[in-house]
Amino acid sequence: MRRNILMSIVVMSLLFTSCSMLQQVIQKPAVTYDHLELKDLSFTDATCVFHLNVTNPNPIGFSSQKITYQLDLNQSPFFSGTFEQGLSVPAQGSAPLAIPVSINFFDFFKSVQAFKDAESIPYKFNGSIAIGPFDVPFQTSGEIPVPQLPKIFLKKVKVEKLGLLGASVVFFLGIQNSNDFAIDPKGLNYHIGLNGIDFADGAASEVNAFASGESTLQVPLELNFVQLGKAAYQVLKGGETSYSLKGDWLLGTGEAESHQIPFEKTGVVPLSF
Repeated sequence: MRRNILMSIVVMSLLFTSCSMLQQVIQKPAVTYDHLELKDLSFTDATCVFHLNVTNPNPIGFSSQKITYQLDLNQSPFFSGTFEQGLSVPAQGSAPLAIPVSINFFDFFKSVQAFKDAESIPYKFNGSIAIGPFDVPFQTSGEIPVPQLPKIFLKKVKVEKLGLLGASVVFFLGIQNSNDFAIDPKGLNYHIGLNGIDFADGAASEVNAFASGESTLQVPLELNFVQLGKAAYQVLKGGETSYSLKGDWLLGTGEAESHQIPFEKTGVVPLSF
């Protein structure tokens, strides 16, 4: 028993001495941050790919199978893990390393209002790479942009048929998307008022918001002046009128639960015949 203990002490001493000698002879590799790439960006989530460079100044190559990392968002731990992909660094050369981390924006923000008000999220990304006898740390920080809500407004109202008892009307809703990616919501709920009168409540399931552009959603309606009142008839006879538009965006991907994000807009809209 005593002999086994002595042998263990000798082996551990030799290993410690060997590692110390290796670290004195072999230069420590370096890890530098290159850039952040946002992939599969949508209104609800994104994949953040952190690009690093590993430089090896030694005349022999190294390989690593252990890469640990942690992502903090707004100074709070968000995700940590181990990257399974092996890394080989050639002698006196460098190798790129890309670490993907998926983010669901609704997992981060505690309220819809906080999501609507944010333009970016501060982040810190750090970790270490086991290379040979070394444990090489890395760290970077910056801002992750938050997708912006599309702007929705009433572009025009076209009165296709107007009579004393009712009218056929088409409301043209404009949708402006400032993001450089298209948004494909599950739909939206809307309420349209003209000159203080409630004209329409409904829902639309086929809505497009093109990347960095504007699209139009047409809402055709048959109006009954018996229900709406004579004031609605007078509104549609004018050349323009004030309007209010409010409702909820229904956002989500696949079978995921929809997130309702409210919108509201007021202004003046032209009426055409």
